[in-house]
Amino acid sequence: MRRLIAEDPTRSRAELSRLTCAALDWRKPDGGLTEMSVRVAMLRIGRRI
Repeated sequence: MRRLIAEDPTRSRAELSRLTCAALDWRKPDGGLTEMSVRVAMLRIGRRI
């Protein structure tokens, strides 16, 4: 994620979650990206920093 942010600091959390899911191939059983899980993780990480 740090690399994705460094490449373009204007990216939204939604865009970052899609890019992260795609890069890590995180998918739901139906094949869709697990975007919401990544967004929740990003919020939790942000609160700890």
